[in-house]
Amino acid sequence: MAWKFALVLACSALLSGVHSVEVIKQNHKEVTVKVGEEVQLTCTADVEALGCTFRTPGGKTYSMFKDAFYDGRIKQQTLEPKDCSMIITNVQESDNGQWECTVSGKDSLSGDFAVGSENINVVVAVPPAQVYLRVDGSQVNGPIELNLDETKQLFVDCLATEARPRAEFNWYIGNTKLNANVNVREEEGTDGKITYISTLEYNAAPKHSGQMLKCEVEHMGFTMQAIEDQSNIAQASLNLKFMPEGKAATETIYGNKDGESNTVRMKFLANPMPTEGQWNIGEVTVPIGASDLEGNFQSSQIAETGDLTGEYQVELTFTMTKELADKTYSLQVTNGLGTTQYEFKLALSEAPPAESASGPVIIIVLVVVALVIVGGVVLVARAKGMMCFGEKAEQLDEEKEAFDDAEKGKLAGETEKSKTPEKKPITAETETKNEDAENKEEKKSNGAHTPV
Repeated sequence: MAWKFALVLACSALLSGVHSVEVIKQNHKEVTVKVGEEVQLTCTADVEALGCTFRTPGGKTYSMFKDAFYDGRIKQQTLEPKDCSMIITNVQESDNGQWECTVSGKDSLSGDFAVGSENINVVVAVPPAQVYLRVDGSQVNGPIELNLDETKQLFVDCLATEARPRAEFNWYIGNTKLNANVNVREEEGTDGKITYISTLEYNAAPKHSGQMLKCEVEHMGFTMQAIEDQSNIAQASLNLKFMPEGKAATETIYGNKDGESNTVRMKFLANPMPTEGQWNIGEVTVPIGASDLEGNFQSSQIAETGDLTGEYQVELTFTMTKELADKTYSLQVTNGLGTTQYEFKLALSEAPPAESASGPVIIIVLVVVALVIVGGVVLVARAKGMMCFGEKAEQLDEEKEAFDDAEKGKLAGETEKSKTPEKKPITAETETKNEDAENKEEKKSNGAHTPV
């Protein structure tokens, strides 16, 4: 019978046209939950809640009388007298949307019954239905192939379809997280769900060949099992084609021993694997995997190093002489995309030490020390009255005293003014006497003048 009473209160309040009850707060304006979880919805009025109801996003109304229980998962909750509250257990996707809370109560001034209502937005998280990569509008189902001699930039999409709420994306090459230009946009899905698309501006490099380009999607809807199964990851191997990678400058190989067997080892990146090549020592040519006609130089076959995918090396063995150190050397390597030449020099000496900044640093330190010493000498000279500082120091002390004591200076000025005799006509004899007096005064003061 309690729910009927609450319903009558609500109807009478609506019919009366009085709307003085206010819902002053909700425990959530918006709350995000996963399917199967539990959530509490509470709204609080400014008067005692004599009755309350919750209406689902689908339009179904539940009256929250004491101990009310619906559909095996929606239960009334008693809190404070002004509260209208319920708990939804085992949240379902159909619970997604606006839940309306309506409170009935008695107006504290008029005594009439009235109602107030507010909404609580329940967002039921739905993980992406699918996560995959796309290039040029087509889903990637194998390796991403790119000829670096034609283009080095590619735009790759990562799609997280039919998700709610927003998905977040991380991009990797191998295990290295990328800090690249990425654009994220949305496309409308069904039932309020969204397809989120992250577009990576990928700038390819030979060292990436053979590695995995990976997109990781973060979304609260993913279960721990889905993450363990990597359902949130889309990836593809990078098959980057390029001719043997060149070097910017001629390399010098140090530490060769005169009269001893030496081995020159050259490393380079290429995809596909080089099929042929040759060493050039002055006028002598040595095919890769063979020796010269005289048998002085022996070349190994091209072999993978195992350090990086697409990295290869080849070796040249010979007996070093001073004459060989003066010759020009190069290695030519060819694959299906072209030929690259690597030039190098041989040196009998050891590699020079790396350049150091200690010289300039030492000079700077010596200059600073010299300045400190000079400053100290000047201070001592001032203190002992040396270096023409004695008389000036005394005069400056007098000047400082005059400036520090403004009143004293003013009185001194007035006294001097009062003692000044009246002006007399200037004659040649007077002018000569004045000049002699000025010269004596200047010698006495040693050039120091009192500021005006």
